[in-house]
Amino acid sequence: MLIFATLIPYYAIYSQTQTTYPLQSDRLRMPHGWDGIYMSAINSVTILLMIPFMVIIVYIRLTAKGVKLAPMTLMGVGILLSVLSVLAAAIVEAVRQALVKDGHFFNQTVGKQTVRAAKLTVFVQVPQLVLSGISEVLTLTVGYYFAYTEAPPGRKGTIMGAYLLVWGLGSAVSLGLKALFDKICGQAEEWYFIALAVLLLATFVSVYSYMECQYRSVDTVQIQEEDN
Repeated sequence: MLIFATLIPYYAIYSQTQTTYPLQSDRLRMPHGWDGIYMSAINSVTILLMIPFMVIIVYIRLTAKGVKLAPMTLMGVGILLSVLSVLAAAIVEAVRQALVKDGHFFNQTVGKQTVRAAKLTVFVQVPQLVLSGISEVLTLTVGYYFAYTEAPPGRKGTIMGAYLLVWGLGSAVSLGLKALFDKICGQAEEWYFIALAVLLLATFVSVYSYMECQYRSVDTVQIQEEDN
């Protein structure tokens, strides 16, 4: 459950791919007939490409060399990539707002609305979306496997339910932080992104440092029991 606690701020960042990231796209220069939500497809395509790449190439080569990566290690890498994703979004947002402030903007029609868009191509969002997609493969996919295999007998359904619960809690944290920052900082989205990154990084460092010393996986427990 402590490991799952790390995923609450992770899911808060993950939810940005369907909320603030598309809104940011709408306020950047898009090709004619384009919609901000189209950029979310980059995240989905990254996931579809990464899963077979990891399974067919990376895992097989590591296994052949006798290297076995623990699920917690893979999840940790994914969490750090998520931090980089939201920090990349913060940089894009800071540049976007600076351009608008300096008068480098134009009116762009998005759906039935007209928004003030910066003269900055929407494709600057590609790094944050790719990082988010890779992160999802390493953290969420491996997380499902981790939750199921590490759950005690007869408690697998409960643990899987708890794992899914943190998704909702992460979305709630995201909404709460967004409302708080809108009230304090106005529309300073970059600080909201930075706050999410700091929250996830702080949780990751504290929880994983503790669990590295205290947590015993199922394999470790079985080996110790056999030795005894």
